[in-house]
Amino acid sequence: MSREAFLKRLRKGHDLQLDVGRRFLSEGFITRVHEYQERGTDAYDILVKPTERSNWRDIEVKGNGKFWNNVDDFPYKSVFVETKKRREGRKTMPIYYVIVSYKTGEALCIHNNTHPHWRSMRTMDTQKGYYDDFLTCPKELCETWDEMIERLGGIVR
Repeated sequence: MSREAFLKRLRKGHDLQLDVGRRFLSEGFITRVHEYQERGTDAYDILVKPTERSNWRDIEVKGNGKFWNNVDDFPYKSVFVETKKRREGRKTMPIYYVIVSYKTGEALCIHNNTHPHWRSMRTMDTQKGYYDDFLTCPKELCETWDEMIERLGGIVR
């Protein structure tokens, strides 16, 4: 991938993080979105907490180019979460992965506690142009945005 393509992808990802951050703000969460910059694999995308006295929780945001409105019409049996290498390189794990459709704006939310059910799949990363090992989560383990918001409120209060 060229440097220009990498930076374009980075900007698109950060714009998506800002959109998700605004959604958390509209739900009443205190929210921090990481600054736009190249950063290491362990930097957060978004930190959220429902009250000042709560602990910050890390949210990882991923874009998806497929058209879907909910988990039922997601076009595959599983959802790509992240690369195996990225997961193994993390010092701290996000509590949620929020996968957003670029086409509809809808979100599938994957709690970190579903990790034991994830599977590794070697496939072509069409954006980067090489094969990589991706972790996938069965779509039936995904939560809706509202389910995640309710759960986060209970976890971090």
